[in-house]
Amino acid sequence: MDITRKFRKLAMGAAVAATVALATPAVHAAEEAGPNTGAISVSAGFDIVTQYWFRGIFQENQGFIIQPWITLNANVFKAEDGPINSVDLNVGIWNSFHADNASSTVSGGASDPTAWYEADLFFGASATVLEDFTVGVTYTAYTSPNGFFGPTPQEISVSFGYDDSGLWEQMGLDGFALNPSALVAFEFTGAGADAGAKDGVYLQIGIAPSFVILPIEGGYDVTLTLPVTFGASLHEYYESAGGPGTSAPVGDDKFFGFVDLGADFSVPLAFMPSQYGSWSAYAGVHVIFYGTSNVSPSSSNTSGSTADCYGKFGVSFDY
Repeated sequence: MDITRKFRKLAMGAAVAATVALATPAVHAAEEAGPNTGAISVSAGFDIVTQYWFRGIFQENQGFIIQPWITLNANVFKAEDGPINSVDLNVGIWNSFHADNASSTVSGGASDPTAWYEADLFFGASATVLEDFTVGVTYTAYTSPNGFFGPTPQEISVSFGYDDSGLWEQMGLDGFALNPSALVAFEFTGAGADAGAKDGVYLQIGIAPSFVILPIEGGYDVTLTLPVTFGASLHEYYESAGGPGTSAPVGDDKFFGFVDLGADFSVPLAFMPSQYGSWSAYAGVHVIFYGTSNVSPSSSNTSGSTADCYGKFGVSFDY
């Protein structure tokens, strides 16, 4: 059975904080701390996308696609002095619902024609080191409630992030940062993301420059983020010659996976009372260039092209 799935997203807690800037950089802006001063916090939201791509592998481009998620985070260690500043644990779920799941090109083979295409369960831990560095380890199980792919792909990922805003502040560029990050993921189920049969090792590197482009009184500053994400195979990750939903034979491992260039705008929803957490809305457009091993039978690239464009909109909150 073809194996396809998505990493999420997305901005889903401290253990995947470095990963968020890589895949879909969501901006959670807040003008004030809010009422939650405890060790337990929650992040949640949803994305609406015109196409669904996972690490350069096409998933869906038909109908309404909504991707809700929620993460629970627990701070188990915090210190003002010393090399380790904080340690966090988190658990969460990321989902993808496709309104046209039963009839679309990719999802037509699902054993259950329901809209719940994917549910990714994850848990992990992260540490902030020397104030500006974040290191995380995350386990993710990519499940398909409608039975389109299986057996359940599983992976362990290690993420790295660096908050470089302080360097730019010293140069007089307050509010600007490149936010570099990296991720290495290890599959261990005997089945790969690209419908290949081998366990793969995936590398992802990215930056997400962000800066306020339109200050608005009342806490409604508009922030522009320009994420650049590069994905590659370190070992047998992009091994399929076709794509999800095809019966193309497995070919040689391809190093290049994709490059994703985006422009995302975000604004705090400052009208929300602080006792309900910090809310933000964001929208953007992305251009993705993908390797030949990822060419899929989608209606958007039947000519065999290796580039596509998609849009996104979302709302998120932290409490």
